[in-house]
Amino acid sequence: MAKRENDSFKGSVTVEASLALFLLLMFFICMMQFYMILNLEIRVQSALEQTADSQAAYAAIQGYHDEDGSLSYIQCGLNYMYAKSNVIRILGKEYLDTSWIKGGSGGLHFERSSFLKDGETLTLVVSYKIEIPIFLIPKISVIQKAHRRIWIGADSSQMDNSKGSARRKVYVTRNGSVYHLYADCSYIDVKLRAVSAKNLDFLRSDDGSIYYACECCHPAKNGTVYITSYGNRYHAVKNCSAIERDVIQIGEAEIGEKHICSKCQKRAGG
Repeated sequence: MAKRENDSFKGSVTVEASLALFLLLMFFICMMQFYMILNLEIRVQSALEQTADSQAAYAAIQGYHDEDGSLSYIQCGLNYMYAKSNVIRILGKEYLDTSWIKGGSGGLHFERSSFLKDGETLTLVVSYKIEIPIFLIPKISVIQKAHRRIWIGADSSQMDNSKGSARRKVYVTRNGSVYHLYADCSYIDVKLRAVSAKNLDFLRSDDGSIYYACECCHPAKNGTVYITSYGNRYHAVKNCSAIERDVIQIGEAEIGEKHICSKCQKRAGG
């Protein structure tokens, strides 16, 4: 009788041990599957981010070189077909075709992506299904996104200055009363020219003005002096305070009561 009870106990322990081992094995299998799914999603997201970066950068470069200033979606690769091919290239077609993505590389869908609907942002959206080959687990639907704003530039000369965009940047001097649309405006991007003071009587600025002595640096009318193409003063030193411009960039909303520079306005067609 005692022997029968002992055999029964050993049998129950064996069954429990087998069940525990089975559950432990299942746990490790689930963890491995979770890791593989996570690794797949990370790799897809990385490829998506790289593709969004390249499209945003190329859109800016290509777009700003178009003669009419518009963006060519096809030339800039701003379409989901290019996005898909680039993601496949980064990940590798062989890797995708042997992955758990249903349909392999052909199972990646980018039709939900949007390109420059507001004129400056793109959103890449890829959707696919993960099909786990072990057990009867339902297919997992996955949607991943990468959002980018194309580089619209800090130099407003690369933008449409005829449009009052709140995002446009302008240039001002700290104590100036005007704002400038272009960083290379001659009023703030001063080009100095060294000349002999003896020739000042024969020199004129671009607007026809005669050069007079600067009231700040008090140059003598001999030796070398410095003049600018615009303006009517000659200077003794290059770093005269009347020449230097402490230029800062601000948003158009910060202009306040400053008025537009006449040269910039003319250049912008205003």
